[in-house]
Amino acid sequence: MTAILSSFIVSFLFSWYQYVFPAMQHQDTLSSFYDDLVYGLIYLTIIYVIIGIPISTFIDKSKLSTYLSKLTLFSLSSVLVGVLVSVLLVFEGFPFLITPYFSILGFVCSNVFFAYLYNFNKKRKLKIVIDFFNYRGQSLNIIQYRETCMKEVIISELGKLVGLTLQDAGRASSLFWLGFGDIIQIIRRGKTQESVEYALHIQCSWRITLNNKIVLASRDFYSPSSEWDGGIEDFDWDIQGNNRFDERIKSIIKGQGQLKVERIESDKVGGLEVFLSDGYKLEAFPDSSEDDEQSEHWRFFNRKDNSPHFVVTGLGIEKV
Repeated sequence: MTAILSSFIVSFLFSWYQYVFPAMQHQDTLSSFYDDLVYGLIYLTIIYVIIGIPISTFIDKSKLSTYLSKLTLFSLSSVLVGVLVSVLLVFEGFPFLITPYFSILGFVCSNVFFAYLYNFNKKRKLKIVIDFFNYRGQSLNIIQYRETCMKEVIISELGKLVGLTLQDAGRASSLFWLGFGDIIQIIRRGKTQESVEYALHIQCSWRITLNNKIVLASRDFYSPSSEWDGGIEDFDWDIQGNNRFDERIKSIIKGQGQLKVERIESDKVGGLEVFLSDGYKLEAFPDSSEDDEQSEHWRFFNRKDNSPHFVVTGLGIEKV
């Protein structure tokens, strides 16, 4: 888009330039317009593909940059692209004075492009909140997606699970974890361990249903298993194997590798539905009105590529 916008602006400028100074090699204003348009579009496109896109991709993938620094770096890269394009056009017979014009155009057009995206996102009610401070040890480039867009963002991100198998599930105290995808080798504390590629950690209320019947839910953490023969006053839910969850989760994953993810659904407040094969469905629904950075409902991440975690909190969605 930036290349097209730049080429049209430059074409009009040089059509006017050659009309005012007829000594230039192009006498016909309309012809010069098409010539400049073709040269500008071809060169801008080539330079953007070779240099602009890789630079923009690198900037976008950077984990340490704030949104403001990314915008600054992208603008500077656009200036660089403008200079390179002007050098190429000088070899085609255009005056050397086009260099500052293209540099300015690269900067202006890149910012116009960002402004367009911002306004487009506002119309979709996508609110982007940028954290410019190292707030309580969190990353500088936290981007929080809010309200009406949350549903689409969640479905898009967790859509990576569709077609993958549920390999394992369990708990760490009251945190419910699930593993999807291939078994991979990871290094943890200097030791090689087997793990599952995708992890889903749930800290809010949840339930698993089968044909409209609840077969397991978050409150099962606090109920004794059928094998418990002690008094209720002696029951310690946090001991592995003591509670109903520990007992029933085994029956769900006993046919390991059999359940597959078929579909992902969500809502506007961070709720999640994972439709599994054989009629199973996992539902997670945030049940707290807390809206600080500690109010985590659930998170999703990939252990293989070590990418930022996709975290749903009371503030929205964070990538940390």
